[in-house]
Amino acid sequence: MIRYLVVVTLFMTMAVMPAASAAEPDGATVYQTNCAACHGPAGEGIAGSFPPLVDNPAVQDAEFVRTVVTGGLSGPIEVFGVQYDGVMPPFASLSDAEITALIGYVQGDLQGSPVGTTTTAGAIATTAAAVTGSAERGEAIFIGAQRLDGGGP
Repeated sequence: MIRYLVVVTLFMTMAVMPAASAAEPDGATVYQTNCAACHGPAGEGIAGSFPPLVDNPAVQDAEFVRTVVTGGLSGPIEVFGVQYDGVMPPFASLSDAEITALIGYVQGDLQGSPVGTTTTAGAIATTAAAVTGSAERGEAIFIGAQRLDGGGP
C-alpha cells in the first residue's frame, strides 16, 4: 500500500511540473527578485548609485533593456542630469521568457500604466519578429558612417 501511495504521489508531482514550468513568467516577480534591491521596489533608483527606471526613456527601448540585462552595463551614464559610474552585472541566469516579462513590466506597470496595458511577452515577441532591416546598416547610421536616406544629420 505504501509503495502504491509513493508511486501515485510521484506520478502526480511529475504531472504538475510541466504545467508549472509552462506558465508565462510574471515580470513583477522577476523585477522584485533581481532588480528591486538596486533600482528600488518602485523603480525610483538611488541618486548617484543606481539610476531610476521610472520615466527613464532608455527603458522604452526593449532591445536596450534586453542587452543590459543579458550583458550588464558599466561606465559613465547620465540619467535626468545625475551621473552614474557603477557596474550592473549581467543576469545570464534569466530565461528569454523571464527577460521578456521583465521588459513588459518595466515598460508598463512600473511606469504607472493602468492594469491591463502592460506589454505581454507575446506582444513583444510578435513585434520583434515583424522588425525588418539590417543591423549592420543600423550600426553604420548610428556611428555616423552612413547618412540617413532622407539626408538627415
